Formats: sequence, C-alpha cells, structure tokens
Amino acid sequence: MRALSGGYKRRLALAIQLVRDPYVLCLDEPLAGLDWRARAEVVNLLDKLRRERAVVAGPFTAVS
Repeated sequence: MRALSGGYKRRLALAIQLVRDPYVLCLDEPLAGLDWRARAEVVNLLDKLRRERAVVAGPFTAVS
C-alpha cells in the first residue's frame, strides 16, 4: 500500500470538510504543500465557494 503525498493529504482534508457542507469554511494555509497545478485548482474552487458561503483562509497565529 502506498502512502499519500502531502499535497494529496491536503486536498483530501479539504474534500472531507466540504462533504460536511459548512456555511463557514475556515482553512489554515490551504495552499501549503501543493504543487502549482493543485494550487490553481484549489484557488479556483475557493473562489467559487466564496460565492456560496463564508470562506476564511490564511496563516493564523495562536493567541494566548
């Protein structure tokens, strides 16, 4: 059995969250670890999702 690549794991994690159909989608560095083609696909997907729901994406810092 082959292990999944880091980029594939990121895409799978996003797909799992989208199956839940959240109204607000919070993503921490959604493009990290993706190759240029996957980045373009995720950017296009997030652009479409922003028309239907609230999407919050970016690098976040924990505040204590």
